[in-house]
Amino acid sequence: MKSSRNKTIDFDIEDGKEYLNRCVTADSYKTGTTNVTILGDCFYALEKIADSSVDLLIVDPPYN
Repeated sequence: MKSSRNKTIDFDIEDGKEYLNRCVTADSYKTGTTNVTILGDCFYALEKIADSSVDLLIVDPPYN
């Protein structure tokens, strides 16, 4: 059971397909690609992204 203060958004796989279809790995990311979510180690992924090419970057640290 989640805490009442937990703000995690839950949705099923069908509703999540829009987001899953935008996911790429750092190795498959191509410069110039827009509106994607890069999955993986942020330090490795940041090496793949060209300088001054990002408007917004959200980094989610590991919690373990």
